[in-house]
Amino acid sequence: MNIKRFTFAICSLLTVLCFIGCGNDDLPSIDKRQLADHSVLVYIVADNNLSDSGDESFRIISKAYYNTPNRDDANLFVYLDNHEGDGLPVLYYLDPKTEPTVLKGYTEQNSVSPSVIREVCSTVFSTGQRAKSVNSVIFWSHGTNWYPANTKERTRSFGEDNNAKIDISDMADALKGLSINNLMFDACLMGSAEVAAEFADVADVLVASPTEILTTSYPYRTIIPALCTSKPDMHKVVDLYQQYYSSLSDIYQSGILTAVNLKGIRRLAETFGKLKNPAYGDGHMTTVPELCYDRERVHLFFDILQFAGRCRDKIAEESDAGTADALYQDFVQAFRDCDIYTRHTDKFITINLKGACGLSVYIPGPAIVAGLDDFYKYLTWYQWSH
Repeated sequence: MNIKRFTFAICSLLTVLCFIGCGNDDLPSIDKRQLADHSVLVYIVADNNLSDSGDESFRIISKAYYNTPNRDDANLFVYLDNHEGDGLPVLYYLDPKTEPTVLKGYTEQNSVSPSVIREVCSTVFSTGQRAKSVNSVIFWSHGTNWYPANTKERTRSFGEDNNAKIDISDMADALKGLSINNLMFDACLMGSAEVAAEFADVADVLVASPTEILTTSYPYRTIIPALCTSKPDMHKVVDLYQQYYSSLSDIYQSGILTAVNLKGIRRLAETFGKLKNPAYGDGHMTTVPELCYDRERVHLFFDILQFAGRCRDKIAEESDAGTADALYQDFVQAFRDCDIYTRHTDKFITINLKGACGLSVYIPGPAIVAGLDDFYKYLTWYQWSH
C-alpha cells in the first residue's frame, strides 16, 4: 500500500483542442456570462512518485463533475502537473456544457514556487462576480505540516515537484489577497494549529488531516458534487470523507479530516500559550502524550486538546487548581469558537483515533531534533502563543 508519506496526476485521456495563454483577468475561452459565483480549483502537484495517483484523482474528479446534475452551480478548474506523458503542467477548465478544456498550457515550471501558485490561483479566481463570489481550493500533493526537511534547507511543508517544496509561510504569502474562502489540503499532516495560524489571513476555513492521507485520496466521487453549490458546506465535506474511509476494510479503513474556522485561531494560540507556558515553557517533555498523529520514530504532532488537559493537570499539581482550571476553560472556549469539526475512523493504521479532536500541535518531546525548535520559533503560531 502506498501512502502520501511526509518523509519524502489521467495523463490526459482527453483530446487537447488547443492551448490558450491567458493573463490573470483574461479568460478568452470562457463565456464569463455563464460562470457561477463559486469557483473551485484542485491544484495537483504530482511531478513525483504520486504521478499515477494524481492521474487517477483527475479522472475521478472529471467523472464526478459530469455526473453532477447541478454542476453549473460552480466553476471547476484543475491544475495538473505530473511526470507522465510530456510532463508539462496544464490548467483545465471543466466546461459544464461540453468537456474539460485546456485553458492554459505551460512550459516546465516549479509548481510549488510562490509565483506559480499565485499566477494559477489568480487566473482561476478572477472568474465570477467579485462582490459575491466564493472561492475554494484543494491543494493535492505530499505534505509535512510545517516540518523542515533538514536544518540547511527550506521546509518541505507542502508539495514535491522534482524535489522542490514550499514553506507554509511562503505559500501563505503567495495566496494572500485572493479572497479564498475554503482552503483544503489533500496532503498529509496539514491539519495542525501551526498550519491554521499561517493561513489565518488567507482563508476563512481550513480543511485538512492531522495524519497522513492514503493515496486513495479525497473521495472525489462524493466531494465534487458537494462542492458544486453556491455555498459549499465544509462540515459535509468532512462527513463524506469519514463515510468513505469507514466503508473500506482492513488497513484502508484509516482516515480523519477536520474543518477549522480560521477567524478564531489567534485567540486559540493565545489561550494555548497561557496554558502551556506555565506548565512546560519551551522545555522538552520527558514522556510523550497519549495521542500523537504521526507514525515516525520521533513523534512531533500531538492532539492539542489532550495536551491542554495535560497542562491543566500539571499546573494544578504544581501550583493552583483554580488557576489551572480557569486557564483550561479559556482555552476550551477558544477551541469551541474555532468551530473545529472532525470525523474519523477508529484508527489510522496503527494510531488509535478514539477521542481525537482532529487538530495537532507540535510539542517538544524527549527526542530532540537538531535545529527544529529554533526554526519553530519563526512560525506565526509560536509568535502568537508567546
